[in-house]
Amino acid sequence: MNNKFLSILILLVMLITCSPLTTFANTMTLDDLRENYGAISVEAYNLGQGFLVEPSLYAKEGKSVGDITVEVLTKKNIGYTGDTSYFSGFEFDDTIEPQYPEYLQDYIGEFEGLGDGNGYLEEFDYSWMSGWCYTMNDWWASWGASDAYPGDAIVDYNSGETVILGDVIRWHFTIKGYGCDCGFANNVMAEWMGGNLFIQEDKSDLIFLLAAINDYYGNLDTDDVYETALAVAANPLASASEIGEQETILTSYIEDNFLGAEVSSFEITGYDGESVSIAFPEEGANITLILADYENDQLNLTKQIPLTTNKTNGKNIMVVPIDSDITLSSNDKIMLWDGFTTCMPLCEAYIVN
Repeated sequence: MNNKFLSILILLVMLITCSPLTTFANTMTLDDLRENYGAISVEAYNLGQGFLVEPSLYAKEGKSVGDITVEVLTKKNIGYTGDTSYFSGFEFDDTIEPQYPEYLQDYIGEFEGLGDGNGYLEEFDYSWMSGWCYTMNDWWASWGASDAYPGDAIVDYNSGETVILGDVIRWHFTIKGYGCDCGFANNVMAEWMGGNLFIQEDKSDLIFLLAAINDYYGNLDTDDVYETALAVAANPLASASEIGEQETILTSYIEDNFLGAEVSSFEITGYDGESVSIAFPEEGANITLILADYENDQLNLTKQIPLTTNKTNGKNIMVVPIDSDITLSSNDKIMLWDGFTTCMPLCEAYIVN
């Protein structure tokens, strides 16, 4: 093959229906995902244990917090004690030596050591005031989980104002003052027990983004973006700026790696010397990659490579390796063929840099 004027053309042969990227029906944008799913986590940061259940998605189906919790725990094969109204414990090693955060250091003498070793982190483990409580977005709930439904409007017992219950459910293990060590301003029990030890910044969006990566988009093996953000989410003292920074990073990470821009037509988007990048409107399209010499107004087809378009990390783009013995110079062009007719005059060209 004459490589001096090598051009790469694409023939559209036939389009077929897209196939799903994940177990969900289609790849959704973050806005679509928020419309259809909420997030839930189980956290033991007051013992220095971070997440017992990392942020996970649940489908918005009009279920109570209690039913949602049971559904997620069952899916993950995690046991619990109590019922959908009051969860007294979640399956976890309750004999792990705690690493108390700084705001509990002055109260360590009040705690009673480890749990009872029954394999569940539950009420009265580590402290006579310990147990499980939950929040819905940044709002502390103080009634049975079977009576709380994401999206419902209720009257806040602390402020008297109407509150729309959020769809990010966080279970918190408290060991001091019935939630004083969790840091939520509307916790009436904390007020009765002497006040919050600190105020925890709102992590609702961060928890949701982590759940979206964990259960929907996926986490690229070569990246530590998820782990870095998870560490911030697990830190009860994380600042608003730290949380906001991770939200921005995760949003960009998802958009750049799993969504990408809408593609309306087939287009060659790049050539790096080893491969050609192709953007396409639909997954599952049968196309043919054609390597051709074009010189003196003559188009010589020398190699045809049949392909089926497949998304890369959720984006409508694919990378096609080029044989090592083929080299494109800065004078060559990568072009799209407009059909089976002769490509004269030349179709839109991608100039090799």
